Amino acid sequence: MHALQATATVCAALVLAAGFAVTWSQPALADVTASVTNFAADGRQQVRFDTAGDAVDAHDGQIAQFGDAYYLYGTSYDCGYQWKVNSDFCGFKVYSSPDLTNWTDRGYVVPPRDCTYCFRPHVVFNRATGRYVMWVNDQDALDNFRVFTSDRPTGPFTEQPVPDLPSTTPCTADLGLFVDHDNAGYLTCSNAGWHVAVLRLSADYLQPTDTYSVLGVTKVEAPALFERNGTYYLTMSDPNCGYCTGTGTAYVSAPTPLGPWTGVDAWTVRDGVLDVAGGLYGLSARSDDWTDYTFSFDTAPMAKTDGVGSQAGWSVRMKTPDKGYLFLLSGSGETAGKLTVLERNGATVNSHAVTLPYPVHPGEWHRVSVTVAGQRITTTLDGVQVDSFTDATYTAGGVGFREWNGANLESARFDNVKVVAADGTVLLADDFSSSDLAQWVPPLAGRKISGDSCGGQPAHVTTLTGADGQPVYLYFSDLWDFHTNEALANYHWEPLRFDAAGTIQPLRCDNSVVALASGHPGHPDPVPGLDQSSESGAFSHACPVTLGARYGQTFTVGRSGPLRSVAVTVFKDGTESGRVLRNPPTGPLDVRLTTLTSDGVPDRTLWSTSIRPERIGWSPRQLVLESGIKVVKGQRLALVLSMGSQQGCYGVERDPGDPYAGGVALSGDDQTLAPVADTDIKFRTVIGAPAAKPVKLKPTATTTVLAPQPGVPVLPGQPTRAVFRVANLTDHAVRVPVEVEAPDGYSAVPETSTIDIGVGETVPVVVAVNRAVTDPDAGDIRVRAGAGSVTAPVTPTENVLRTAVVSASSTYDGWRPSRVNDGQIQAQHSYSLWNGGAGWNDNDKSVFPDTLTATWDAPTRLGSVRVRTLDAPEQPAEQYSVRDFEVRALIGGAWQVVGRVSGNVAGTVDVTFPQVATDALRLVVTGSNDRGYSRIVELEGYTAEPPPSATR
Repeated sequence: MHALQATATVCAALVLAAGFAVTWSQPALADVTASVTNFAADGRQQVRFDTAGDAVDAHDGQIAQFGDAYYLYGTSYDCGYQWKVNSDFCGFKVYSSPDLTNWTDRGYVVPPRDCTYCFRPHVVFNRATGRYVMWVNDQDALDNFRVFTSDRPTGPFTEQPVPDLPSTTPCTADLGLFVDHDNAGYLTCSNAGWHVAVLRLSADYLQPTDTYSVLGVTKVEAPALFERNGTYYLTMSDPNCGYCTGTGTAYVSAPTPLGPWTGVDAWTVRDGVLDVAGGLYGLSARSDDWTDYTFSFDTAPMAKTDGVGSQAGWSVRMKTPDKGYLFLLSGSGETAGKLTVLERNGATVNSHAVTLPYPVHPGEWHRVSVTVAGQRITTTLDGVQVDSFTDATYTAGGVGFREWNGANLESARFDNVKVVAADGTVLLADDFSSSDLAQWVPPLAGRKISGDSCGGQPAHVTTLTGADGQPVYLYFSDLWDFHTNEALANYHWEPLRFDAAGTIQPLRCDNSVVALASGHPGHPDPVPGLDQSSESGAFSHACPVTLGARYGQTFTVGRSGPLRSVAVTVFKDGTESGRVLRNPPTGPLDVRLTTLTSDGVPDRTLWSTSIRPERIGWSPRQLVLESGIKVVKGQRLALVLSMGSQQGCYGVERDPGDPYAGGVALSGDDQTLAPVADTDIKFRTVIGAPAAKPVKLKPTATTTVLAPQPGVPVLPGQPTRAVFRVANLTDHAVRVPVEVEAPDGYSAVPETSTIDIGVGETVPVVVAVNRAVTDPDAGDIRVRAGAGSVTAPVTPTENVLRTAVVSASSTYDGWRPSRVNDGQIQAQHSYSLWNGGAGWNDNDKSVFPDTLTATWDAPTRLGSVRVRTLDAPEQPAEQYSVRDFEVRALIGGAWQVVGRVSGNVAGTVDVTFPQVATDALRLVVTGSNDRGYSRIVELEGYTAEPPPSATR
């Protein structure tokens, strides 16, 4: 490759499906220098545009090098997905580049569909199978992940069986992929901030194995694994914070991909005192069975890194980090200090605060004593009782210390620790006269390389090949803007630096130049007839077009002729602040092309149009407006944008660095418009006769097929209507045949043998699945549509609720009603699986009733219901099950009570009643044993009495 001359060309012949032969050429591959531009000269975040002039819209993903090209995979936000607001998933996209600078949009690797939490596509190449393997996070899937494969890095990708993660690694969120020198594949994943796991994958990279390690880091996410000189590094967001504008980046390292992992010592013993700096929770060792005891110690809260205030934290009855009782002693200046007490279960469940009669100063020592006796918990500070309360949630567990690990690091000093049981037995005593911390489980903390990830959150570290043959470790962070829709988020890419000992150096958070071994210089797409353009500028987002506020751009015509088109880069957004529902415009964007007075004020309208809001995306894209009016060289014109919608805004790309000399941006209200000094928006004009439309060849349709999740349950004596979805990945409408292969013991017939799909559309395909024998085994059904195919598991079941659609009165984030009829009951006795979202939890604490409603397409005969609620060792049914509830059936358009339960303390409850024909079933919960939430793992329904054990 390096022997080729830069001026050489390579030619080949491609034979298309239609029988046409086409030759193509491209520059030969050689060393290439990439300019990685993250920020403008004045420090603003600079938007990356693809070769067509649209903003790059691929977030929370990765950059990968396959062969001599570079690929960017990520989540699209252009269609309007909003986190925790809707399920309008915009698809996973891929871009390719020859030089890390010029990116071409290659379309979807997974098309848009309905998905509440779909993020973080990562792709690796499997040398053994010759296939590209993509893992994605999808919290609608059984274990929160999906896997796809393709024979090309740009797809189409076909879904494979849903991966099954070990129950002791309940990852629910961010993921990464890594392939080692021996071609072994590894999955890194996190559990909503509470741990990070590294799992070795099967030889085909499609399933995890039972070989894994769980790191002891907490409050982190976005793990990325790579290797350098025999050392394995795992970077992560530290702390975790979805869509935040500045979480830190930290890393740990190990001699193997599975550990043992080392970071920094958050706990150190100096001069006979324990110094704790961040790290979150460290706990006492071998203390899970401690029940009633007194925990006493001395503490001196130290100043936070921002110099404002101080805080010391400790815990009791805590078996695992952040599940128990947490105490925070805090102070700020001369104001009264405060003791805050929190019941924690991964988040604060209950809390109260006590104002102290004195300030708490940094470095001042205080004597603390906490006694836990049954349900009563009493706190003494400096010999005076300051708090006492009762709570029955946690009955056993050890003690510990906790200091916040965020950018504003907390620290405190501790000494003279003693834990004495109610009978006088000394359970723990440590005066830290020795540096030995064998009585403790100190936290693992990462080494910080950035306090804010250069204005966002880390996503990945990819290994590229540099021009000198050595690896380049390219760091990637998303520069989030703390919105529910992140279409406007930018990116930071920077090669990591290491010292002689292999320590990663702090990020510089600037622009860089990377010399690469492979590739060739790229370029934007050519624009025939281009006349005026500002597109060389360094642009940032702005959303100035609102009700009563106009914006625009003046320009000077460069040559006479028909103004074929004006293109301006626009987007839509809401004007709300923060991570809340954003309401975009509901009315059109109004565009006028006007003349200018001698004073540069828009005057006579030459041409106008209105653009419907559905034509404008949330991500900045070129809006090409064809006018055809005659213009004259030297004529000065203005493009004016306005709207009449009562909500939202339309945005432009703006550069205050004056990239265009022939005009200037305009801003004003309904009455006046004035120039904005040294500022231009991103636009271009084309002059000349319209180009002849090329004849477009239509090769065999490229489609992808999506399967219903978690599969197809089939009842005896009646068909199951399984809904598959087929997406058109081509740039033209297609008609494709539909074929179905049923597993042994079943029959399956599609409702239609062909389907028509428009450009960018995804359409449903309904397949009727029946049992062909009385008691068939489980199997897989395959559905083909055009070039795409997918398999889905088919399972025989007697549980009629498996075929219903379930909704809820409210839903706690991550615990969706669709999980209560997926046939997965293992989470009933596993807190780790439940914590991964394997069931439904309402979102209105201590507000009853809560309801679950299951609806069928046709009347269904029902004679019993089995209710499975949480009954894990950490959260037993007598404390966490639903206590009082009714079972109602919709009969003849009216709800009728068919069963009622009061005072329940069991994990599984069977409700049997005379058989009814019903259109819907409703569970109405009027009380729970914790008086807080309704928690249901699984609802089952049967035509008669439930079987002794129902697991399918």
